[in-house]
Amino acid sequence: MATLNIADKYTTIEKKTELFSDFGLDLQAHPVKKDLIRYTNETAIKRSILNILLTNYHERFYKPYLGANLRQLLFEPATVDTLTSIRNYIITAVKKFEPRANILSVTVTLSQDEHQVFVSMTFSIVNNTAPVTLNFILNRVR
Repeated sequence: MATLNIADKYTTIEKKTELFSDFGLDLQAHPVKKDLIRYTNETAIKRSILNILLTNYHERFYKPYLGANLRQLLFEPATVDTLTSIRNYIITAVKKFEPRANILSVTVTLSQDEHQVFVSMTFSIVNNTAPVTLNFILNRVR
């Protein structure tokens, strides 16, 4: 019969490597642990990219040009040039403000009623070759 040591009880068999971690913007507490919720690896980078892309210029104190300033393009006429500009703004903002992500592809399409822009972005994380896909929708809100 095998005997168990107290160290065996607390030893994990498989540990997931955490390359990157961030706290949420709302600083929510975990309901059980009563500690701040952390987002790691892919989730942390996805949330960071969305935060950058949904921020307009002059929304942040002391960093007036942080963001992608996409909201101004959503109210332009829905043409191929506007979609190309949105794609270029996204690529520029992610390259400039998120060094942990390497963009592989960005696809921007318009909805049928031309009130939403669908964005599909594929990127890889630094020190990891697996591609990560981020899909989100940009809406005209006013």
